[in-house]
Amino acid sequence: MYFTRLISMSKSLGLSVHRWLLVLFVVIATTNAFAQTITRVEYFFDSDPGVGNATALPVTPGTTINETYNLSTTALSAGFHTLNARVRDNTGKWSLFTTRTFYLIANPFSNSPSVNITRAEYFYDSDPGIGNGTNIPVTANPSLNITINAPTAPLAAGFHTVNVRVRDDQGRWSLFTTRTFYLVPATALPANLVKLEYFVGTDPGIGQATSVNVSAAPTVNQLFTLNLPLLTPGNYTLNVRAKDSKGFWSNAATAPFTITACPTLTAPSATGGSSCGPGAVTLNATGATGSQVYRWYADASTTSILFTGPSFTTPLLSNSTTYFVSIFDSGICESARTAVTATINPVPTAPTAVGASGCASSSLTLTASGGTAGQYRWYTVATGGTPITGQTNATFTTPSLSTTTTYFVSINNGTCESTRTSVTATINPTPSAPTVVGASGCAPSSLTLTASGGSGGQYRWYTVATGGAPIAGQTNATFTTPSLSNTTIFFVSINNGTCESARTSVTAAITGPCAQPPVISTQPISTPVGSATIPVNLVALITTFTAPLDLNSITVVVQPPSGAKATVSNGRLTIDYTGIAFTGREFITIRACDTNGNCATQQFEIEVAGDVVVFNAVSPNGANPSFIIQNIELIPETKSNVVTIFDRWQNEVWRGENYDNTSVVFKGTSNEGNDLPTGTYFYKIEFGSGKKPKTGFISLKR
Repeated sequence: MYFTRLISMSKSLGLSVHRWLLVLFVVIATTNAFAQTITRVEYFFDSDPGVGNATALPVTPGTTINETYNLSTTALSAGFHTLNARVRDNTGKWSLFTTRTFYLIANPFSNSPSVNITRAEYFYDSDPGIGNGTNIPVTANPSLNITINAPTAPLAAGFHTVNVRVRDDQGRWSLFTTRTFYLVPATALPANLVKLEYFVGTDPGIGQATSVNVSAAPTVNQLFTLNLPLLTPGNYTLNVRAKDSKGFWSNAATAPFTITACPTLTAPSATGGSSCGPGAVTLNATGATGSQVYRWYADASTTSILFTGPSFTTPLLSNSTTYFVSIFDSGICESARTAVTATINPVPTAPTAVGASGCASSSLTLTASGGTAGQYRWYTVATGGTPITGQTNATFTTPSLSTTTTYFVSINNGTCESTRTSVTATINPTPSAPTVVGASGCAPSSLTLTASGGSGGQYRWYTVATGGAPIAGQTNATFTTPSLSNTTIFFVSINNGTCESARTSVTAAITGPCAQPPVISTQPISTPVGSATIPVNLVALITTFTAPLDLNSITVVVQPPSGAKATVSNGRLTIDYTGIAFTGREFITIRACDTNGNCATQQFEIEVAGDVVVFNAVSPNGANPSFIIQNIELIPETKSNVVTIFDRWQNEVWRGENYDNTSVVFKGTSNEGNDLPTGTYFYKIEFGSGKKPKTGFISLKR
């Protein structure tokens, strides 16, 4: 035979306080509170601060609570104290408090480091002395929560005590904790509990108290409703005992409780709610004060509570349903119940709808049916949002639309609104406007205008930009105008059979009376290489026939390929070859018109001729500071060169490659940088193009 004991303890520094308490809360309902849920636990030491004002403990809601808590006693002085605890259920009802007395030892080691429990031992009845009890294997830890199986074979049947103490890693032992138990003779085991009975006040005798039905089991843990005689307000003690299947009765367990007088409570005021179609409805109650709570019921007399709180949200309802609400006070008192209705209103059937279609920038009329005028609500969104202002009839004319747009329509009967039906305003694709090519001619002329972007039969030709009717029979990409004497603008669009594009304007230009254009005579133009400008009077070369020459129309339409810049001002042509390294022939093209717009073009040939020119006088300190070979850097076949200077004994005194008169130039000094004396020197110019070399003399004077 074994005695099983759950140990929950922690050991504080220096054995100053044994911070372990195994607290068993027993909730006994004194009203019709069957199957309520415990939602709060609180405790206090010594003096009661009032219901709800003690220290709260964490708790998992349930119909019963069996928890172990570690409680701090650092604020208590050494000596005897009481630990008191009570619970509250989900209806707001509080239990009486249960009490445990303990003795708090002063802490002589308040500055010691934290310690671990390293040993535990137990003994029955008589203390064999510290360290001589039966060892309980433990793992070093500041606190212990263990279960032990203690053999009871040596004990006789009857009452006994089991005692447990622990030791820390500094060798200090705690006081022992004690639990009394009754050892049933071995012949009476095993047995199930088969009966419970309870009484208040005088014990009527074993088996004579009020019986409670239980299912046979080794242990029983259940809530039951007390059937007590009418008790006056005051303090009472509840006594409960059990009998097993062998006929053995337990001692009676006791729990104090108090009967208080109920005040007269005013029934709450209540406000109903409604839903369009099946749904949850929120009902509200008012009138409770202070710690009073509301209780919601399914009918006027049931004891099953649906909810506690001022606002009750019903489950999903399909029909209107009446609920009842009361005010509950002091954990035992309740007002009369107030009826309140959750109303389920019918929802109208969604309307049917017919859409419409058109081309871009169309205003379309959509149609709905199923309701009456004033009941329709038109929307731009499927859910949420607000209805389109003023649109409450069966038809809705959209604003001007450029793209297909979906609208939504519902029926509102003044209380509820149906779901929304989608209805589409379809905007068919509009062809792109065509591209066009105009035409021009002299008067009178019949001109052919051209459009592209569509196919044969889709074109529509007009004489106006908007409105009007298309020109009969003109549905192809080309349109030949009637004989015109003045410039006229026509318009063309593309019609795909459903929608028509915007119109594109196309001009039939009449440039004036038909006449002979001017004649531009050509003449050769020549200039030496490096010439800055070439002036040519073009007016003298132009002959007109039907109208005077338009000086502003004379322009260069093709510039010289060499890069020279040709310009015309007041009929005078100027060609600038400054900095242009070019020799040979090239062409420019000139255009000229008369005042009637008749124009002609003519090509002119330009010949650029020349060779290098040697200036053979050098006076470093005078007017000719360097040896100049004109055009050597301009003419393509002379750019690549080698220039050598010799004295009169044919000794080379200076040499330069790619002579350009600026960066590579002879200034009267040798290659070593020495000034050469006054005298006669000789030069030789060799060309990389194979051009014949040039030789001669230089007169150097200082």
